[in-house]
Formats: sequence, structure tokens, C-alpha cells
Amino acid sequence: MRPSLCCIISLFLLFSSCSNDVIDIRKDESIYKNGDLVFRLGDSSVSNAVMVADESSDYSHIGIVVVIKSQPYIIHACPSDLDEFSHENTVKMDDVSDFFSSKNAINGALLRYSDEHVAEQAANSALRLFNKNIPFDYNLNSADSLEMYCTELVEYCYLQQGVSLTNNERHDVMIPGFDIDNCILISDFLRSDKLELIGSF
Repeated sequence: MRPSLCCIISLFLLFSSCSNDVIDIRKDESIYKNGDLVFRLGDSSVSNAVMVADESSDYSHIGIVVVIKSQPYIIHACPSDLDEFSHENTVKMDDVSDFFSSKNAINGALLRYSDEHVAEQAANSALRLFNKNIPFDYNLNSADSLEMYCTELVEYCYLQQGVSLTNNERHDVMIPGFDIDNCILISDFLRSDKLELIGSF
């Protein structure tokens, strides 16, 4: 029996609406959950250096989401444009619009860990680091938590819950001016089979 014209039109409209249903992670803040990971690609000298060190990544920075009173914020470790010893060079908390602003992000992505309880506890760990004013780690030393860089912060928050999102991958990285041992790369998270892509731009 041939399908009716009405049925064909209904199916066409259904699939058309599904294919155009793309989440804009910069505008739809209702999609963010505690413990989500956010990635962005910047255009600064620091971003360019990260991309040289991590050639298989499409992004140069990572943060973790904390939802406070239904409002999502991004906690991340990022050096400011000021001198190395500025009090502003501590773990930061930005709202979504600032983190993904045009001056900070060329593109971005949102990934999620499936266990909501673990993710929420990881977000709580991130909030504690922010409240402690943990300094940015210019030496990119993953051996301690006294100072932190972006990937170290995210991995640390999940490790506190017994989960390594990077499968404990570490790398020795050489870029001009730096020789770094046991570095955590952004691409380690992007390759993880423990994370699901929720949206990007």
C-alpha cells in the first residue's frame, strides 16, 4: 500500500525540524548542568601556544560548569593579561556570555559526563577551588594542587570523585620557552569515551 501524501508531508516536516534543531550553547543557558565541560578556541598568544603544543585539539581552553540558583557559571584557570603575580591570576568564575564572548571565543563546545551525581560533586570541587583563590600555574605542574592550569583543574575535580576523564593520559610537551613534563592536554578530554557532545558553535 502506498503512503498517503499527508503521511509523506508529515514525515518530511518531522525530519526537517529535527535536522534544524541545533543547540546554541552561547544563548540557551538552560542546557547547562553541574559538571559539564566547556571548550573554546581563542585568538590570543596563549591560545596559539596551546594549539602548537596540542596539535590534535580544536580548542585552546577548558572550564567546568557550576550552576548556582539556576544560573550557569564557568570555573576555569586562565592567566590574565596582567603581570604574573597579579591577584587576578587565580581560578576564575565567569558567566556563559563572558566565557564565550566574541573577544574570547572563535568557537566552542559543551560536553557532559553521564553520571549526574559524580558531575555535581566535581562541580562542588571546582567551586571550592574558586573560593580558595587558587593561583594560575605558569609552570603547568600537575604534581600538586597548590596552583592550577585549565586542564589540570578539570581533571582534578573529577579525580576527587574517583574518575579520570583523560584515562590518566599525560604528555611531555616542548614548545619555545617551555619544556613541560606530565602535561594534561585538552585533546585528552576530547578523545575520552566518558564524555558526550551536547552542542557546539
